[in-house]
Amino acid sequence: MVGTNNFLAWKKRTDLLLKENELLEHVKGNIAIHAKEQTQALAKYNKDETRSQRLLIESIKYSPIPHVSKFEKSKEIYDKLMELFSVSTTGEVISLRNELYKMKISKEGISPYFMKISEMRDQIQELGEVMSNREMKTVVLNTLPEDWGNFTSSIYAKKEATTLVKCSLYAGQRKPDLNQRKMWDQRSKCLLSWPRERENLANLVHEE
Repeated sequence: MVGTNNFLAWKKRTDLLLKENELLEHVKGNIAIHAKEQTQALAKYNKDETRSQRLLIESIKYSPIPHVSKFEKSKEIYDKLMELFSVSTTGEVISLRNELYKMKISKEGISPYFMKISEMRDQIQELGEVMSNREMKTVVLNTLPEDWGNFTSSIYAKKEATTLVKCSLYAGQRKPDLNQRKMWDQRSKCLLSWPRERENLANLVHEE
């Protein structure tokens, strides 16, 4: 682990490794040893403590090390890492979610728009936050401009689950809304009629 970017992935792998070695409960402080217990049990406890510390220290590098180097117990090391990075990860998720919900289609078109949304969703899920198909559909439809109204209504009307991939495919097949087509038709007529109007104007000036 090097920081917040891969904290949740590190935690998942480390917890599995500790569990595989029957050390997870030890690291979480759920196993205690008392002076009255047998020497053999105490020896096992101390051995597990050493193994736990080694696994934790070997799983981290760079920035986290100074924060945990002073601790002598595996539980202290584990708890400190949870304290340092879990809060930061939550803040990063919130920031990415806010950015995702504010996204708009740029001049580059619909394909780069869906690609960017997909990348941001993957970043959020890498931080351990699950985003359902329903939520992603809501994100997409709420960030589309007004002239996508018919497309938005058609997606909401679909009874089957609509994934981000399907939304992207439907968007690629989407036809302009009626009002948008009318506007394009008007622009086309203006462009087509302009040469004739210019010619008429030139003839009128020449006659004068």
